[in-house]
Amino acid sequence: MKRVLLLVMTVLITGSVARAQFSEVIKRSEVHGSFEFDGAYYMADEGVGITDSMINGRNFAFNGFGKITYTLGKFSAGLRYEAYLPPLAGFDPRIEGQGFPNLWAMYTSERFSFTVGNFYEQFGNG
Repeated sequence: MKRVLLLVMTVLITGSVARAQFSEVIKRSEVHGSFEFDGAYYMADEGVGITDSMINGRNFAFNGFGKITYTLGKFSAGLRYEAYLPPLAGFDPRIEGQGFPNLWAMYTSERFSFTVGNFYEQFGNG
């Protein structure tokens, strides 16, 4: 009986300590995200030169993406999901599909920054 009581007490104390530590991690964590959806409905229009054969039965097209970044102190991780079902007019039709093109994790200190995964940097849009 003493062993059972000792086991129950140990589990309760350990559980409450773990819960308190997890609660502190949650308070210091940040989650950021964004998403974008661009869609178009195509119709044949002889006036501008768009025929049914050009549309090929695909009246609706969209490009979409979502990005999520998790940060805890000097550590951050993120992912990006993209979907082209089918791609909008003007985009390469070979990119049709969906998936996670970017998954990454990063640690940054005062002296260095270390990143793993597949990622890209973009410097401006102009």
